[in-house]
Amino acid sequence: MGEHSRTSQEQPKALHADQTPLEGAGGPTGERSDHSAIAVEQLTFAYNDRLPHVLSVEQLGVSSGELVSVLGASGCGKSTLLRLVAGLLLPTTGRIHRRGLAGNPGMVFQSPTLIPWRSARDNVLLPSELGQGRTIDERRLAELFDMVGFAQQDTQKRPGELSGGMQMRVSIARALVLEPQLLLLDEPFAALDDLLRMQLEEDVRQIHSQRGLTTLLVTHNINEAVFMSDRVVVLGGTPSGVAADIPIDLSERDQSLRSAPAFHALVEKVTQSLYRANGMESDGPADSRSVGEKPPGKTSEEMLSDKTPSGGTPSNDRTG
Repeated sequence: MGEHSRTSQEQPKALHADQTPLEGAGGPTGERSDHSAIAVEQLTFAYNDRLPHVLSVEQLGVSSGELVSVLGASGCGKSTLLRLVAGLLLPTTGRIHRRGLAGNPGMVFQSPTLIPWRSARDNVLLPSELGQGRTIDERRLAELFDMVGFAQQDTQKRPGELSGGMQMRVSIARALVLEPQLLLLDEPFAALDDLLRMQLEEDVRQIHSQRGLTTLLVTHNINEAVFMSDRVVVLGGTPSGVAADIPIDLSERDQSLRSAPAFHALVEKVTQSLYRANGMESDGPADSRSVGEKPPGKTSEEMLSDKTPSGGTPSNDRTG
């Protein structure tokens, strides 16, 4: 299977992973790279022929081993793009290539999506039971729980006995149990409190680095995107396309980074790009509280959602 695409008359369907190499693959947007793990070319997407296009992405690449975040206002198509990369949806036109990524991607959704009557351990083992043909030994399973920060004494508890943060750790462990090379994250920390979210951001970034994963993160949180990413891609316009592609050149990702001037400078740069992508003007530099966190009143994204550029059409993106 050389590419993921469909005509406008065809209906979307799930795809298996595509490991076909792409000649002349795009690396970061507008560049060429022989190391692209994901390459998106001339992509458009609409949910059906009666609705306008949600996405129109000329070129986007993710290099092997990168962690790339996708940012944008509510309804701009962030989650839709993630599902297209996963093969859960097919482009209306254009191509998505996955290169050198064996097996199916690991996915973590906005909610943990755990089976309530199964223990944490059995939820993690579920992918190995669903026709994957792999046995997970107890030693490796214990190492996986340790990696995601889940206590061994809690592995027999059911989801209803776990906090929201612990449920998300189980969900992350389930996504990693078959050792995928591609990790797809769809706003996994959005429902968590700030302290827990920041800890999980650091943990997942560390797992990404330790395992040499290629990771695509959808988020609405600017601080999160800057803290976790090697690059931040900003979506904007109608239909949504890549409005900015910003390298994030930061040192070790630990909590001390959040107070560093370089971190705040990048938060400001991404914030201004997000405003411009949505036809808005900033009132000036924003502090870290008012960008990407939870300021008093409306969040940055709520402000963006309130100010659709004039002449724009409402988005038909169903998932963000």
